[in-house]
Amino acid sequence: MGAGTCRAAAGRRSYAALGLATRHGIADQPAAALVRGCDLIAAGVKPGPALGDLLAAAYEAQLDGAFSSRAAG
Repeated sequence: MGAGTCRAAAGRRSYAALGLATRHGIADQPAAALVRGCDLIAAGVKPGPALGDLLAAAYEAQLDGAFSSRAAG
């Protein structure tokens, strides 16, 4: 099996997954944030603008693939 065959198979799987997501109405929904404000407050971060900055940075890291579960976040 050549590299082109693998890419084609992966493309078909991706297309099928998109079809399923569309059918279930979740294709365009953003990923849920895994790190929440209460998590940071429990870790000792004081409520305020810095908390929002940390949440935004954590969400960006999540979207970039730095972590994919609450335990890893």
